[in-house]
Amino acid sequence: MIDDLPRLGLSLTPDLGDDRLCLFLHGIGGGRGNWRAQLAAAAPHIRAAALDLRGYGDSTLGPRGSTVDDYCADILRICDVLGARRLTFVGLSYGSWIATSFAMRHPEMLDGLVLSGGCTGMSEAGPEEREAFRLSREVPLNAGQVPADFAPAVVKVLASPDATETVKAELLASMSAITAPTYRDALLCFTNPRERFDFARLTMPVLMMTGEHDRLAPPSEIRAVAGRIWDSARRPDVRFEVIQGAGHVCNLEQPGLYARHLTDFLQGLPK
Repeated sequence: MIDDLPRLGLSLTPDLGDDRLCLFLHGIGGGRGNWRAQLAAAAPHIRAAALDLRGYGDSTLGPRGSTVDDYCADILRICDVLGARRLTFVGLSYGSWIATSFAMRHPEMLDGLVLSGGCTGMSEAGPEEREAFRLSREVPLNAGQVPADFAPAVVKVLASPDATETVKAELLASMSAITAPTYRDALLCFTNPRERFDFARLTMPVLMMTGEHDRLAPPSEIRAVAGRIWDSARRPDVRFEVIQGAGHVCNLEQPGLYARHLTDFLQGLPK
């Protein structure tokens, strides 16, 4: 826990005695607990931490609406507290967008970037599309519901046809734990990107993964983004993997397969 305001909740593996940190960032419907299996897989190779984003779990919202710059400031604060000077990000969906936004601002700090379930977010959408996205998802909130009320419908979109009842229950629990103010805060941040991404700034190795049955970030779409990064990068080092038998939250549905790709990637990074 980092107690300065806003408070930040972290799950942390032991220090391995260097200045590297692998930081896991969850999606809008998630929480740091979604990364338990991947934290354990990363721990022998690098110190790892999973963060509750602002308003989630043990983290608090700030005094005003969150921006991607606020998330980047949180990450810099974590690095300062933990003595980390070199970062590898592992993000899912909203977390991938935050990770990529940070990488655009501080490419010199990044050893590697693992992006799951998309990364561009709303950064390439026009104002009307962004506003329509936000308004459509605020409909139940404006009707007086909280995320727990519409969590079952969200799980149906997130989960693959192969998802076990255990996985569905974990997705339901994550979504149900979110407060209405946190959900609104994330939606407003997500639909107000600061910039359109310049993939030429991604100078670090990139691993992109998405679930075979991901409805929000289908494999064809993410493969195309991986190709754009490859074409833009000065020294392209981009991998793309489809996680079989998984939906949007592919790290939960197929933790072993996800961890295998992740650890292969981590072992190839500079020590």
